[in-house]
Amino acid sequence: MIKSLRFMLGLVALSIAFGSLTIVGAQQRPPIVGGYKAVEADNLEVVAAAEFAVGAQEKKLESEVKLVSVEHAERQVVAGMNYRLCLKVEIEDKENNTEVRQEVKVVIFRSLKNEYSLKSWEEEECGESESTSALVDWLKYPARKY
Repeated sequence: MIKSLRFMLGLVALSIAFGSLTIVGAQQRPPIVGGYKAVEADNLEVVAAAEFAVGAQEKKLESEVKLVSVEHAERQVVAGMNYRLCLKVEIEDKENNTEVRQEVKVVIFRSLKNEYSLKSWEEEECGESESTSALVDWLKYPARKY
């Protein structure tokens, strides 16, 4: 009887210990409701959005723009879908008759009617994403309101 009571108390203690570890782990990764979530760079939707962005920028610059690779991809569900992508591209430099390789961050919106629009195109090195940096800040300063 005493052995089974000790065994049960041991199980309860282990349950409490592992349960509190789960709670601590949950606090380290807060859900970002409505925020961007990482998605595989080779996802068909991501590739289609990247190709649209390259084509739209090509028309705007009136120069040839080639998609080299999708380095990082995130998407956000809105009334449609936002894609925030980090791309490596080659842009034709007509003055010097060369191609310039760039890293760019782009935001593409896909409407519910499957129509794309390029919201932003900025030359910028592909580093950590905004949602990742927000998570890092939250881990450093959990009491701060975001």
